Amino acid sequence: NTLLTASILQLFSMSDNVVLEEEYDPNYAPTQEEIHEYAEFLGMNAKDSDDVELLWIAEEGLKAPLPSEWKPCKSDEDDIYYFNFDTGESRWEHPCDEYYKKLYQTEKKKQAQQKQQKQQHVALSKIVNDFDSIFQTDLEK
Repeated sequence: NTLLTASILQLFSMSDNVVLEEEYDPNYAPTQEEIHEYAEFLGMNAKDSDDVELLWIAEEGLKAPLPSEWKPCKSDEDDIYYFNFDTGESRWEHPCDEYYKKLYQTEKKKQAQQKQQKQQHVALSKIVNDFDSIFQTDLEK
């Protein structure tokens, strides 16, 4: 592991890539525009009232720090990417993006199931109320 890290650092020193330090601010409050942009990136539709209830996922994702083994890096073309110094993996997307995409999908499914259960409950309540009305009318005759 330390041998891999040393080899990677040597490669970085021979290229124009620069390892950056994450400037994590635990008090960071993303703007609504940032939240909506990231929500769209995660697959949400900010105009959908159901998805609006899940915007907390996008906000949480924007506030998430990099996992400790990952570092932001700048390529020789000034593009930002992420590098895992434990595994040697690099990626263009933030390492937590996949987690928040999956969290959104999971919460969206739960939301759909809850909505379906509520609709079934409402339908059942209507049947019971209709039955009670019919039964009450028959009793009054």
